[in-house]
Amino acid sequence: MTEREMAEALTDLFDQLAYMVEEDPDVNGPRELANTILIDAGAGIDRVGTFEARGVLTGNQGVVVEMHDGSQFQFTVVRSR
Repeated sequence: MTEREMAEALTDLFDQLAYMVEEDPDVNGPRELANTILIDAGAGIDRVGTFEARGVLTGNQGVVVEMHDGSQFQFTVVRSR
């Protein structure tokens, strides 16, 4: 796996977290739309993208995660072996 592939995998993971749902115990029926609720509005994640996709000027691979409150986090991917 390359650093770019890992950054893309992490982007997918954060994106899935942003839309993660859990069952609402007060509603019956496993396939009903009403049976799911967003977990804390997607854990507060607003936008996710790789450094390349988000235009971060660096030679490194990584992921940018923007939160609903305007905060931003950058995760750099470094291959150790």
